[in-house]
Amino acid sequence: KNELEAKLNKGNIALALANDNLEKTQTKSEVTDKLIHLIKENKSMTKKELFGEHLGWGRGIKFGAYRRALLNHPNIYDTMNPEPEYCWKNNERN
Repeated sequence: KNELEAKLNKGNIALALANDNLEKTQTKSEVTDKLIHLIKENKSMTKKELFGEHLGWGRGIKFGAYRRALLNHPNIYDTMNPEPEYCWKNNERN
């Protein structure tokens, strides 16, 4: 029984690592580039505008990985309003 539990635990760890790697890969994609471009072009966009109007995605799409990718960009910040709004700020480097 302990051997089986150890194997299951190793499997769970491997699945978690694979999922993390998949999320990282998916966020460095054409979709992320398109989102960044839209925010830069429009200076400010809500989550609904980005994913609903421009990508046509519904409510079932997991947004967390894309949100992290956007907020890791040096020129994008969230206004922290009730509806997420992503704004472009010009940095001296860009």
